[in-house]
This record gives sequence, C-alpha cells and structure tokens, in this order.
Amino acid sequence: MLRADGTPVNGVTVRAYDKDLRSEQILGQPVTTDADGNYEITYSSDEFSEVGSLLLGCVSDSNAPLL
Repeated sequence: MLRADGTPVNGVTVRAYDKDLRSEQILGQPVTTDADGNYEITYSSDEFSEVGSLLLGCVSDSNAPLL
C-alpha cells in the first residue's frame, strides 16, 4: 500500500471482505502492512461467494477507516 506521493504505508491493518447484496463477511484474518506497505491475506475459495465482490478495508491503530 502506497500513499499518493509513493511512500509506503507501514503498520496499517488491512481486512478483506466478501460483499454480497445483503451481507458482508470477513475473509481470512486481518493483517498489518510491513515497512514497504506490503500485505498478504490468505483465505479459502469456500469463504468467497461466487456472486460477491471482494472489498479491502484499511484502518489505523485507532480503528478509524482509512479507505
């Protein structure tokens, strides 16, 4: 994850969601970006609905949404 100026965002919690028409389910476990802004969320295909959309949510240390 990078800021608009290209610098990495370190220490931000990232969550993946499967969003359907009526519900939203967290996929895998939340992870934290490293010093280079990298992250990896692992989840199984059983967790993801074929009709859903994959969304990513980012929060600060105080749990305030960033994106």
